This record gives sequence, structure tokens and C-alpha cells, in this order.
Amino acid sequence: MIDILKDPVLRKRRSLSLLRYTKTHGALFKGGNGQPPTKIVKSIELVLKPFGFVRELAIKTKGHGTSYNAPSNYKVDFGNVSKKIAVEVDGPIHQRKSKKEKDLKKTKVLEALGWKVERIIHD
Repeated sequence: MIDILKDPVLRKRRSLSLLRYTKTHGALFKGGNGQPPTKIVKSIELVLKPFGFVRELAIKTKGHGTSYNAPSNYKVDFGNVSKKIAVEVDGPIHQRKSKKEKDLKKTKVLEALGWKVERIIHD
């Protein structure tokens, strides 16, 4: 099997295909860590920021004490370090079974670290 990333011809063809698709259908996805904030995230940020919440806060998971194999940190949509409150904004993709399982794991690990996790569900 040819690795698309190593073959310059295939890499260029794939890039052009993605550009055409994006122009026709829009972005492949919205929101998520490292992506520009969606309208709902911007509106929630306006409410939470005055109360000390930071958008895309990374929380170290060392010492969580659960049986889960967690990454070294979890990034939450909004977090208030002094109050240990995390707010997650869950769009439609979070309704998938696999995503729900990951969300539950994340919640359990953060709760084991003393954080309260609140989820805002939107469509």
C-alpha cells in the first residue's frame, strides 16, 4: 500500500480534492480543540469569562487514581481552576456511542481529580 503522505503526487492530488470538497460543501467539521470557536462557544464564553473561566483549559491527569488509561492531560472547553469546574459543550457528534464512552471516561477522570464537570448539550 502506498503512503499518501510520502508520495508527492498523491499528496498533492489529495490536497486538491480536499480543497474542492471544502469549497463545495464547507468545512468538514465544526468546533473541537484547536479549531476556531463556533457561535455557541463564543456566546457561552461571553457568559463564563467574567466568572474566571478559561476557554480550552488543559487539566493534568497525573494521580487521578482511576482504572482508566488516561492521557497526560485533558483539554476542557471551559475551566475555572480556582473552583475546579469544567464546562464541556457537546454538539451532535457527542451522541455517538463511542464519543459518549470517551466523554464518560473524561468525566470520571476529572471528577477523581476533584473537578465538577458540567455538560451543555446543543444541536
